[in-house]
Amino acid sequence: GIGHTRWATCGVPSSENAHPFKSMDGRIALVHNGIIENYLELRKELMAQGYQFSSQTDTEVLVHLVHRYMEGDLHQALRRALKDVRGTYAIAAVEFGSDRTVVARKENPLVIGVGLGENFIASDVTAILEHTSDVIYVMDGETAIISPEDILLFSPAAQAIERQIDRI
Repeated sequence: GIGHTRWATCGVPSSENAHPFKSMDGRIALVHNGIIENYLELRKELMAQGYQFSSQTDTEVLVHLVHRYMEGDLHQALRRALKDVRGTYAIAAVEFGSDRTVVARKENPLVIGVGLGENFIASDVTAILEHTSDVIYVMDGETAIISPEDILLFSPAAQAIERQIDRI
């Protein structure tokens, strides 16, 4: 599962502006830490394509953008959507019925906690220390696919990356 606790950067703090956000068909859920600078432009474009919005946030734009590019692979859809985005982010997205979480980072911190039969993500290592002391730091521009048993890390050019696990 995914969750996110933060003040709204777009719109007032409210239930409507709270994460996670879901695509209109309920297939994708997404949380985001950061700011999407061109969210108003993207929102207008998506509304013209029939997407409906229930919040005032930049994050809801992201989930609809990922949905627009969804052709069976959430990781590829997120990577394609992020090409349209200007701003900063640490993103986690899930697809209904899948045990995979897809993450992306640009200028905002993102760490993967490595467990036994479970893995975690957070924007700060202290959030996951009660569950694991083994972590992988996601670097700027990287993405990852995380399941309970596996972590696949990718460079900005979509090349697979091997990274050492750090012990806290």
